[in-house]
Amino acid sequence: MAPSTEEDGSAREARIRRFVDEYVIDHNGVRAYLEAFGRETAAGRPRSYNAACVEASKLLKTAEVRQEIRAAEHAIRRRCYLTADKVINELAAIAFSSMGDVFDFAVEGVVPQPKPAREIPFLATKAIQSVRHQKLESSKQKREIIEYRFHPKVPALAKIYDHLGMGEANALDAILSLLPDGLRSQVLDALAKAPPRRKHSPSDDIDRPLVISGREE
Repeated sequence: MAPSTEEDGSAREARIRRFVDEYVIDHNGVRAYLEAFGRETAAGRPRSYNAACVEASKLLKTAEVRQEIRAAEHAIRRRCYLTADKVINELAAIAFSSMGDVFDFAVEGVVPQPKPAREIPFLATKAIQSVRHQKLESSKQKREIIEYRFHPKVPALAKIYDHLGMGEANALDAILSLLPDGLRSQVLDALAKAPPRRKHSPSDDIDRPLVISGREE
């Protein structure tokens, strides 16, 4: 006996909820779609990467899914006690870090030396991605190598820039946030139905890869 339309609709709603749950993990639309809808079609054929990419993009353009994603992310922030201030403070520690907090540049003409760990300010440690300590011994000498790897500053600056509304990427969301819920849904529906716009430069006459939430899939 074939399943009813109502059952099919309920099953699809469940899969969409699973898609939202998976998407908020890493904002990877293709992975979320494959996890929610399966890696095989109803006919038992393997679901292609391109097909999953297209279907995930369609879901992410619908007002309902976007609203569910925002609600899920809001719930995560509440559970984890995350605030915009905490995120900005962490990014700022990376973006405005100084090498002088970790290395001693006081002696002129000498290669900067790493400061003792106890002399590194706590805020500066947030900018350090990893530390490698290595001791080299031979019959003639002993050497100690300390290597610091820092988080890149430019991406942190760019995220702060966008968060503060200074980039074009946040302009639409800033406007939508001012609208009542009903009007916001109507605008999102209209945007979803509008033909996609694509920037064009004279030296670029080929299609760009599909981008989902700032990530090339």
